[in-house]
Amino acid sequence: MDELVKCSRCSFKGPQEDFPRRNGSLHEYLKTCRNCADKANAAARKKRNKENDDNDTPLPKRQRGLGKDTSKEGPPTLTLASVIDLLTENKNSSFELHAYVALDDSCMGLSGPQLSGHLARKVWDATDYRFNYKKKTPSKTSSTLMKYSYYCAQNEAEQSKPKLNENPSKRRARMCMQRFKCDGWLHVSVDENDSSQVIMRITHYENHIPYTDISVSEKVEELIGSLVDLPATKIWDIVLEKKLEGQLTQKQVYAHWAQHNENRWRLDNDQVLSARKVLEACEGIEVNVIDVPHEKGISSLAFAFREVLSVYGSKITEIAMDSTWKTNAAGYELYGIVGEANGQALPLAFAFTASMDHTAEPGAKDRMIQSVLRHVREHCPNIHFAHTDKDKSEINAIHAVLPYAKSQLCYWHAIKYLCECLAEDKLPTKYDPRRAHQLFSFIDPTWAPGVAAPGIEDGVHEDDVDLDKNTNIPDPTPLPSTQPLPSTCRPPVLVLVSSD
Repeated sequence: MDELVKCSRCSFKGPQEDFPRRNGSLHEYLKTCRNCADKANAAARKKRNKENDDNDTPLPKRQRGLGKDTSKEGPPTLTLASVIDLLTENKNSSFELHAYVALDDSCMGLSGPQLSGHLARKVWDATDYRFNYKKKTPSKTSSTLMKYSYYCAQNEAEQSKPKLNENPSKRRARMCMQRFKCDGWLHVSVDENDSSQVIMRITHYENHIPYTDISVSEKVEELIGSLVDLPATKIWDIVLEKKLEGQLTQKQVYAHWAQHNENRWRLDNDQVLSARKVLEACEGIEVNVIDVPHEKGISSLAFAFREVLSVYGSKITEIAMDSTWKTNAAGYELYGIVGEANGQALPLAFAFTASMDHTAEPGAKDRMIQSVLRHVREHCPNIHFAHTDKDKSEINAIHAVLPYAKSQLCYWHAIKYLCECLAEDKLPTKYDPRRAHQLFSFIDPTWAPGVAAPGIEDGVHEDDVDLDKNTNIPDPTPLPSTQPLPSTCRPPVLVLVSSD
């Protein structure tokens, strides 16, 4: 039988649980019974109201009873279901709640921040207002009590000041969430020794528009995790097909997909070491790590695709090489070698390289590219054409390793170069159609861009024949005019219409 406790003000005797709890504590009780405590609180309120009537200046909010509870008696005890029902009924108006909350089975096994976060999520579901974690504060009355504070995500007072980029050209206009002076707060006090109940205080003084959730839902998160081997674009198509997007964007799906993949291949915080570990794990299975000779002042990492070289290596007669930069935070250049087979481009090998301290010897990059090309040559012995841009390192490496292959400017770079030249407003270089005809017999030796060649009639005649490379071409017959011959000629003017 529980020990009876006598009230310090009246003759009431009863078990300790019948006495009101002390405010802010889960296990401390008042010495006065509930009836005496109610009388004392009523007398205190009457006294405060009288003081307010005598003073025309309104008291601060916390002294009006909207903030800290100044009464000795603790708040009432409610079940979690009752709290959720109250919040749901009053979510369209300003509300305030302070109560002991008896937890249900959904909170079983949770404690500390996990428990408070779980309750904050339930409040969000009931009120449509999201509460973000702010801080935790130890209780002044109990060493085992910890208070976790959350603020309304749309609370104007908690809006952080945006940080502008130092470079004005990189500043972007962004849509911001609308904020309100709601003074929305959620405080959850949790006892480390007793997780069966908590003290919950909620304040929200303005009815504003609900919070719009743009985060990735659990269903979408699970979907991304199960389809992590697919491209992000395919996953987005599946999300749209199943109508799971809501406020979701394709960029969010890509970010979560990248994070899932990062956990698989990020083996070290250092990018270079992580890449080496990934290649070592795949060595002999999917890739072959190319042994690049060590060069002073540069760091290199190269690999080739094992299956592509073994299956298509003997069929490849044409390769292309190009480089790019700013592909990684470590500042490494990326060189790629691509082959052609059956009308399709096949990636053969890649190499990363970077200058470390500007002490590299001349030709260090050429030798690195040559070592990669030698590995490709061993598996692709029938290479006859090699396409590059105007990178001298690439051209020198091809001439050294593949002297029998024809090195020429690739189609994309050739078109790009022609467009740049045609866009320039200056005279072209000298052009002799007869010399062009000597190299390529299909070129009309009587044609010149813009003007007719001096001394030559337009058109093709019977005596026009293909000339061998060793044929001596006579000098053009001078014009009877005394004016000097033009050293250059202008290109023809092209007029494009909508049907071209």
